[in-house]
Amino acid sequence: MGDLTSSLVVLGAIVVAGVYAFNRIQERKYRREAEHAFRQPEQDALLDEPTVTRVKQRSQSDAEAPTSSPIVKSNEPTLGLDPVASPASSFKPGELIDFVAHLRGDELRTGKVLKDTVARFRYTGKPVRWLGRAHAAGEWVDVVGPEQNFGEFKAALQLANRSGPASELDIAGFVGMVKNVAAELKYQAALPDERTAMQRAEQLDQFCAEVDVLIGVNVISTDGGSFPVTKIRALVEADGMSLEPDGAFRMRNGNVTELFSMVNQEKRAFLSGETKQMSTTGVTFLLDVPRTANGSAVFDRMAAAARRLSGALQARVVDDNRVPLTETELKRIRSQLEVIYARMAREGIMAGSPDAMRLFSE
Repeated sequence: MGDLTSSLVVLGAIVVAGVYAFNRIQERKYRREAEHAFRQPEQDALLDEPTVTRVKQRSQSDAEAPTSSPIVKSNEPTLGLDPVASPASSFKPGELIDFVAHLRGDELRTGKVLKDTVARFRYTGKPVRWLGRAHAAGEWVDVVGPEQNFGEFKAALQLANRSGPASELDIAGFVGMVKNVAAELKYQAALPDERTAMQRAEQLDQFCAEVDVLIGVNVISTDGGSFPVTKIRALVEADGMSLEPDGAFRMRNGNVTELFSMVNQEKRAFLSGETKQMSTTGVTFLLDVPRTANGSAVFDRMAAAARRLSGALQARVVDDNRVPLTETELKRIRSQLEVIYARMAREGIMAGSPDAMRLFSE
């Protein structure tokens, strides 16, 4: 009888694990299908006016989902004829996540000429970045300044992001656009193999599925009561977090790089003008694993912040199943983090690196 019971327990665990894995795969599939159906064309900042980075707006369906879901900023790189484009050192296209075309010519072309030419062959697939240099010994830079002269250009197509891999249509459209631009400029275009690019896009997407993890630590009421948000705000701001326009508090490194965030567990976001009238039964601290360098140390810092808030509110720190987060469980999470970071290192894409920030963006 004891053997039968053990067998049933093992069988039950296998069934639960299988259902969980199936649900994860289906969730990723359906999210992609929805994004493909409703997404707007990707920005090509070579052609667009400078814009402020926008926060992904919550749709009606999002409003009915738990607010512990990640609030993700669009972090596609700004580029092109954009006076706020990042310095050249921040972007180095290469074989890891980009499909790179190289255009060379005998005559110099200005940034404005490139912009006007690209505008005639608009491409709206995955993000594309244009760089240029005046001569073979020069440094590759973003194409900023309409009167700057270039003798060579690179066009880099990003092969994957959180919306999925570049499709065959994306790659074919990019190749067609590059060839047309090169012909107009009277330049020669060198392009890698498209089939290899497709394979790499699929590999990147599989890699993303393996390591794209969001860790949540919840602080909830012990008796089902609520906390005034003014008190929560005062406590977390004293701890170094700041409320941002999207309704999430964030801890940043030197007010630049996000380390972790805190969101409301209820449907309402923490909007600055409304916090005085708000109360909540709980909050969730979030760590976006692949976008965070030194993640184990940041996780410890986030867990400590959650414990401090919990102590001040006389609340509980729990996981998503409302099970108290013990030190043993925290150690287990740290071990999982180390596995994820080792996997990223093997791929050559370190967590929090420029490549990771682009790859793990919408």
